[in-house]
Amino acid sequence: MFGRYGRCWMRRSWVRVGLVLVGLACLAAGCAGEGGAGLGWSEALWWAASPSGISVIVGVIFSVLIEYVPGFGELDPKLKRAVFFGACLVVPVGAALLGCLTDGWLWSFGQTFWPAIVAGVVAFGAGTMAHLPRLPDLPGAAEG
Repeated sequence: MFGRYGRCWMRRSWVRVGLVLVGLACLAAGCAGEGGAGLGWSEALWWAASPSGISVIVGVIFSVLIEYVPGFGELDPKLKRAVFFGACLVVPVGAALLGCLTDGWLWSFGQTFWPAIVAGVVAFGAGTMAHLPRLPDLPGAAEG
């Protein structure tokens, strides 16, 4: 699908691409807000590591993938779900890593990285449930 060089590039740099996207999203969140006040770097990182921030950032990532990666839209739904799960984990863990490197967050698995992983799983679950096929019509249900 991506060719020999595309697969190699994707394997080697997905972490860097994820960190860059998380950083850009945090900067964008820092510039937004009422009256131009926006969020500070630390608040933007906390937002990026929360389920709502993850959903926004992963949504942007998927928009870019669908637009610019040939054949991504035709992939098997299970494979797309695996990519979605990976992105839901890379974004908050990347934000936590950036927080540790740039903002003095604790290098503690239990206080920094585990909550980021849990937030990623919550965002994945919410996004998956929101996009599952709807339940079939039940017998005797009112037509609407």
